[in-house]
Amino acid sequence: MGLVIISKKRTKLMDPEGIWDYPDANSFAYRNHPERFKADCDVYDKLSDQYEEDQSNAKVDTFDIGYGGFKKFRELLAIPLGFEYYVKNDRQPWEDIWLRCNRDDSVEVAMLQDFFLHSDCDGKFDVQHIRNLFDELNKLDKVATEQVQQIDRYAEFYSFLKTSVEEHLY
Repeated sequence: MGLVIISKKRTKLMDPEGIWDYPDANSFAYRNHPERFKADCDVYDKLSDQYEEDQSNAKVDTFDIGYGGFKKFRELLAIPLGFEYYVKNDRQPWEDIWLRCNRDDSVEVAMLQDFFLHSDCDGKFDVQHIRNLFDELNKLDKVATEQVQQIDRYAEFYSFLKTSVEEHLY
């Protein structure tokens, strides 16, 4: 199993399946108007096809990593950024993971915590979260920069973030 982080352009089309239900031939509006039902189905299908094409063209970059690798990656990345993972209850090390913050700049802290505590399974980061993480990595002093550059796959992740920021992706 692995984790794929995808950078995408914002698209103009909204997901028809998230907004409307597929036309129902048994609904009152279509019962005596099969031609209207067919026309609405055609429009719905066309919108769905346009949305799918729009989404496939929106994907710009990806960062693939195993779940365990991403856990370790974030643990190592947290330290130079002023955070530290720890376990409160040694008998439940996978269920009781906490994040200690060793910095006090509240806006950046909140956005960085979102990254470090984010679910590995699903969810999204907005443009501001990505930009904030990228900016924080660029603010690191020389020693911390050398430290993060030693993290396995850091260069690839940094390049992924840079592309995402420069192209205003989310």
